Amino acid sequence: MSLLQARIQLLEEILQLHSIDVDASIAILDAQREGVDGDGPLGTLPAYSSSLAFDQMCADLEGALYLDEPIDETEVLGSEARFFGATSGRLELQPLQPAEVGSSSEKEQTEIMGIDDIVSPELCEHLVSLYFEWEQPWFQMVDEMLFRESLHNGGPYSSTFLLLCILAVGSRYSDKVDARTDPDDPRTAGRLFAERAEALMRSDIETPSIPTIQALAIIGTYQMASGPFLGWLHHGMANRLMLDTGLNIHHRAVTGITALPPHEVRLRRQIYWALYCNDKLWANYSGRICTMLDSQATVPLPSPLSEDMPGQNRSHLITLQRAMITHCQILERILTRLYGPKRLVSNMERRGFFDSCILTLKGWHYSLPRELKAKAAEGTTGVSPHALILGMVYHTSVCLLSKPFLPQEYPDKGLLEIDGVPSRASVANLEAAGEICTLAETYREVFGGFRRSPLTATHCTLTAALVIMHLSADAPGALSVMGSSSAVLAHSQ
Repeated sequence: MSLLQARIQLLEEILQLHSIDVDASIAILDAQREGVDGDGPLGTLPAYSSSLAFDQMCADLEGALYLDEPIDETEVLGSEARFFGATSGRLELQPLQPAEVGSSSEKEQTEIMGIDDIVSPELCEHLVSLYFEWEQPWFQMVDEMLFRESLHNGGPYSSTFLLLCILAVGSRYSDKVDARTDPDDPRTAGRLFAERAEALMRSDIETPSIPTIQALAIIGTYQMASGPFLGWLHHGMANRLMLDTGLNIHHRAVTGITALPPHEVRLRRQIYWALYCNDKLWANYSGRICTMLDSQATVPLPSPLSEDMPGQNRSHLITLQRAMITHCQILERILTRLYGPKRLVSNMERRGFFDSCILTLKGWHYSLPRELKAKAAEGTTGVSPHALILGMVYHTSVCLLSKPFLPQEYPDKGLLEIDGVPSRASVANLEAAGEICTLAETYREVFGGFRRSPLTATHCTLTAALVIMHLSADAPGALSVMGSSSAVLAHSQ
């Protein structure tokens, strides 16, 4: 409660700094609400407080999805509808009949030919299952149910290209030597599938579909472990195709298509947010700018499961993704305002941002469901590995927020307290590094190591290691953190 009160007080001070009278504004809002409830005109409705305002926003963002038309008889019809916005000039040339999106008649059917010669059905199922158990919950690019149904029935949500990419990443979690090109070298796991996927890539992107976007993002994750350049490139290609197919636009704001079925609406939403979160994590890994900003989309968060969609695991996945999304929205602000090319330069603005953002991060962590709070989940029998990684990501974000405010040297304690932000940043930084080490140790004890962890865990432990390496013994709390963390980091990889 004290955290909430401090947050409210800070927001009121910010409003007063901009000469905004809080009490007067509340009175105006109350009057507007009375007008809406009574006989007042709709024009008094507060902005974006109803579906009417959202409908108006959708009209302003109007766009259309079109299926590519072949230029001549040598070209084929595009497999996925493309999005064109209001500035493109295409909206005035809409087709008479709406395009069918997501129907199998407009897509290339899944072909398993070209897979059987390199993988047995048993190994294929083993690797696919590993992918959905260990990789998919963290990077939710694929809906397992839709993928498996399409894989067996020739539906639109699978392709040979996508299957090969899933097999490549799934091999990373397998101990079977059949998944390696060199049985004695675990680093070659999945290489054969990745090479075959690369060979199919060009033909697949000529007629891109949703599985094309998924496959590019997944193969980018695989390549990140061996060399970041190709991974970054393919991740960027997935982002471009995401814009090409309008996944960043609310489906109600798009014309030129028949009504999307509910399962495709959910899938498009899931893919967009998976790419959004991955973009923030990649920006973390590489120190590069974010290429997907929250302001560039109108996509709602994934919806909780309805009564007609039972499944405890699916519910957990949605809860995990929603938590990851809301955290990455905070992380975006940290990366753009403290590390971006147009970062904050005023000391007053920077310090105000630190105070505000550290409260936002703590509020996010406080509001997590119990199943995602690492410490609360430790005593349960079914602790989620991804809940532990999410906790590590949270504390890594605290380190990133604190880093620009750390003092170059640690004078005596009295001098640090003269300027409160460096002192608070130093304490928060040390505590976060210690928590990363604690969570890493828990992960290692429960799951036997980081053999099957997302690559994100490596960056989190690296961040903690760098904090500890650069600690001065004079920093507040340094000795206790260094003593408790050195052994953990030594065994975390």
